[in-house]
Amino acid sequence: MAGVPQKTLNWLYDVLKREYRDPNRTYSDLAHVLARNPGFAPRTDVYSMSAAKRQDEADTGQHQRMESQHS
Repeated sequence: MAGVPQKTLNWLYDVLKREYRDPNRTYSDLAHVLARNPGFAPRTDVYSMSAAKRQDEADTGQHQRMESQHS
């Protein structure tokens, strides 16, 4: 796909083939979006529910500490 780095396209397909029932269709659609919108870029961070839960708990704890400091 013109304008989209091959490394990005390879990464995209690798992720999609593990997660989607029809990775070819999804890849095609996303590759076209990326090619037509040069300002778009996929985030390559790994997201997991357990990591998100830990971050939410950390954010909540930090918020509670800040409230107690202002009391």
